[in-house]
Amino acid sequence: MILVAVGHANYLRMAENLANALKYNAGELQICLLTDGQTNRPELFSKIIPITKKDYKHSPLEIKSKLNKYTPFKHTLYLDVDMIPTMHKSIMELFESESEFMIQNLGEATKSDWADVDEVKKVYKLDHLTSIFSECFIWKSGEVADSVFKKWQEHYHKLKVEYKKFAGYVPDELPLMIALSELKIYPTRWIPIYWRGHGKEFLTLSMSLIHQKYYCYSIGGNANDVKMQTQYDLLSRHYANVTGVKYPIYTYKPKKGWDYLRQSC
Repeated sequence: MILVAVGHANYLRMAENLANALKYNAGELQICLLTDGQTNRPELFSKIIPITKKDYKHSPLEIKSKLNKYTPFKHTLYLDVDMIPTMHKSIMELFESESEFMIQNLGEATKSDWADVDEVKKVYKLDHLTSIFSECFIWKSGEVADSVFKKWQEHYHKLKVEYKKFAGYVPDELPLMIALSELKIYPTRWIPIYWRGHGKEFLTLSMSLIHQKYYCYSIGGNANDVKMQTQYDLLSRHYANVTGVKYPIYTYKPKKGWDYLRQSC
């Protein structure tokens, strides 16, 4: 597994919190950390790779499109750090995937937060776009994955359509949507991570069902409702307790309160 924590120190604390929980959830899991900070818990990571702003000079999000160059593993799972494992499923099950490249997605895209889907299809001459979410993706090192990352990088800096910025930068999911479609990679619907923002049907799910169906509970977004805050903190305290940590490494804080780039999204 590979995690990325750059910018504000709270991202590093979230990475440590996630890694600590994963050590209990999937003890044999090796976790590589890419960071421009100094971790207080180096024992949680099998490898730490220091990076600087030179490695993501255009955007902190850009580092995702280069992860094939950093991973020390042949089969790599990436997770955003703003999530916590659920209690009844092991993250190791995700490595049973036979796909060369798989990403969290809701199936074919009819709309997107980042650009007009019809315009993207017209400009790039595409028949299909997948509604992807880069909070979770997994790949096997090889030609297929390398081609995905290469095209992802190419489109990152040469988008031909109008788009909505994310935290002041190019939204990393849009160039990846285009890259996958150009490569004719159309992943089937795959939602291993729970996030309430994925649709109305997710808003009414009970926590017991979430623990049964999903591998992690995401607090993505610049702010969340009281339920999400409470559940994240309860899980953080649970994993702190079972791993012998006196206090949770991180408890919920709305990003718009400490990351000046996350005021609107």
